[in-house]
Amino acid sequence: MKNFKLKEFKGFFDPGDKDIVYQEKEILDKNGHLKRVDRFMIREKSIEVIDFKTGEEDKKEHEVQIRTYMDLLGEIYPDKVLEGYLCYLDEASVKKIAGAGA
Repeated sequence: MKNFKLKEFKGFFDPGDKDIVYQEKEILDKNGHLKRVDRFMIREKSIEVIDFKTGEEDKKEHEVQIRTYMDLLGEIYPDKVLEGYLCYLDEASVKKIAGAGA
């Protein structure tokens, strides 16, 4: 699969010994709405939020969705720097989404 040739993509599947990885993790927002994050890794100083997409690349709603996940995780882990990644499987590309954090 050509996606695994991308350096960024490989890193999403090579956690460190102390990293915690969640897949398809459900999180409730303040209003009780359920959100399901494709994958995120809790590292020593950061959290990487990864959302996998097929089809058309760079849709605005993709970025809104991952920023929502990042905001939720930032509330849960306020001491962590947040990094978001949109992984477009059909295009074998990764788009980094800037986040806030510690």
